[in-house]
Amino acid sequence: MNKYLSILLPHNDDELFILPFIESQISKGYLIKVFFMTYDNNPVREGESSRTFDKYKEIETFQFGRLYNLMDGNLSKSSDIALKILLENQLIQSSETIVCPTYEGGHVDHDEIFKISCTVALRLQKPLIVFSLYNAYQTPFVRVATLFEGPVIGEREVITFSLYSGFNYFKKSFFYKSQLVILLVLMPGLLKTFLFKRKIEILKVKNFDPTIPHPGKLFYESQLKKKIKTVLGLN
Repeated sequence: MNKYLSILLPHNDDELFILPFIESQISKGYLIKVFFMTYDNNPVREGESSRTFDKYKEIETFQFGRLYNLMDGNLSKSSDIALKILLENQLIQSSETIVCPTYEGGHVDHDEIFKISCTVALRLQKPLIVFSLYNAYQTPFVRVATLFEGPVIGEREVITFSLYSGFNYFKKSFFYKSQLVILLVLMPGLLKTFLFKRKIEILKVKNFDPTIPHPGKLFYESQLKKKIKTVLGLN
């Protein structure tokens, strides 16, 4: 009997940060359903994600955002629609676990996906696993795949991988040419995560308390791109 996991991602390219977990679940016999929850009229970006998953016959992807007209940056305005569709989706219903990025309190789409996934997992009585995309808590540098204590409470698990696997994950970052600026900013973090530390963390969610503050300020690509363009005199 097949076992399914459903992964809800805010955008195409966010899969890069969860590839070690995906491969660890494939090795346990799971079939993976990946839902890209928003779109930005960029077919190149979608193609880059498709290329990343080319070799994985166990993964099926769905351009959920494009199908239901859920635009990048505006998911919160359509969260009720997205939630209703997901709750009625047979693939979601048949999944053993829901996986999504953690709540970070700074990126509108990342955080909205978490809140939607929490509701889906609660109503369908399924476990919820979260992971970190990227952030810059308490540091001027961007950190990749680092989970911080905060509103999301749960049991941590470390996913480790070999240097060979880490090199392959890192190599995939060069598939995303449409996201070159942000990936250049993230490059030190990707190097550290995939080639030096060779581990990521996931959190099996037990509770979510939005009144608990985060440990620091968040920085995301919109701010980073603006700073880079200012330095280069491109504004």
